[in-house]
Amino acid sequence: MKRILQLGALVLLTGFTGPGIQAADPVPYPVNFRSWTYVKSGSSAARGGVHHIFANEKAMEGYKTGKFPEGSMIAFDVISTTDIAGLPMDGPRALVDVMVKDGAKYAQAGGWGFEEFVGDSQTNRALDAARQQACFACHMSQKDHDYVFSKWPAK
Repeated sequence: MKRILQLGALVLLTGFTGPGIQAADPVPYPVNFRSWTYVKSGSSAARGGVHHIFANEKAMEGYKTGKFPEGSMIAFDVISTTDIAGLPMDGPRALVDVMVKDGAKYAQAGGWGFEEFVGDSQTNRALDAARQQACFACHMSQKDHDYVFSKWPAK
C-alpha cells in the first residue's frame, strides 16, 4: 500500500499521466495561423462542414521533404456550414485541431503534440489525455510521412 501511495504522489508531482500524454506541456494555440501557408481544404463529413489546413514555415519544410522539423505546427481549421437558399455557406468555426512537433516534450507520441480548441476559443481545450492518445493512435498509420495525413499538393 505504501508503494502505491508513493507512486501516486510521484504521478501528481511530475504531472506524468502516461505515454504520449501532454498534461504538463499543453499544445499552444496557433496564433494568426490563417496567415501561415495554406495547404489544402476538404469536406469534413465526420465533423461537419469543411476544413482548411495551414502550416507554419517549419512545417512547410516537412511537407516538401516528408520529415517535419522541430517547431513545425499544423492547424486544421474546421468551419461548419449552413444552407442559404440551397447553397452551402460558411458558418461559425467548429474547432481548430493543432499538431506541434517537439521531440523532447512529446517523445512518446512520435514527437507530436495534439490539441483541439473549441470554436473561436484560444483556451477552451477539448482533448483530455485519452483523446490525445487516440489522436496519436490514428496518426500512427502515417508513420512513413512523419505522422501527418495531409500532403503538399503536387504542382
